Amino acid sequence: MSTRKRKSNGPFVALPVAIMRSQAWIAMSPEGRLLWIELRNDGLNNGKLFRSCRDAAKGLGLNKDTVARRYAENEHYGFLRKTSEGFLGSDGRGIAACYRFTDLAYGTHAGGRDYEKWDGSIFEFSPSRSGRKKQNPVPPRRTPRPTASDIRAKKNGGCMSCRVGHSCGPEVSHRVGHI
Repeated sequence: MSTRKRKSNGPFVALPVAIMRSQAWIAMSPEGRLLWIELRNDGLNNGKLFRSCRDAAKGLGLNKDTVARRYAENEHYGFLRKTSEGFLGSDGRGIAACYRFTDLAYGTHAGGRDYEKWDGSIFEFSPSRSGRKKQNPVPPRRTPRPTASDIRAKKNGGCMSCRVGHSCGPEVSHRVGHI
């Protein structure tokens, strides 16, 4: 008998039938499923899965905001759990959050299969629920300008912002914003 070696055309992702038949998988959006498959394709280094939303969006052909919602969706349905938050590194470059698959063993713990314990609530993304606070360093209308009361007067008559030797005098009216 001859033994025939099967030739693989590259890496593949095995999708367990138990996951495919779960109610959480059926309820999840197609983009969420694609993200799960894309993360599974990165290797099985469970607990150290990190892929930024931008990189995953480039690989899937989606928008980065869509991918961010799909990460949250995978967590909601119990397919992924976050092991560490993303942060800004000391060199100024961002570090993506780390995730783990719930169906695989993590460290010394067996996989919890959180998707089987899904409570049946449908995923609805709202930015306030995600825990991230939007930065608003400037008021929404525009940057505040100084008012007339903010400009101090010199003792000899001019304003504090005028050049040395220049005397504004009382006949010059300063516009608001003249500093």
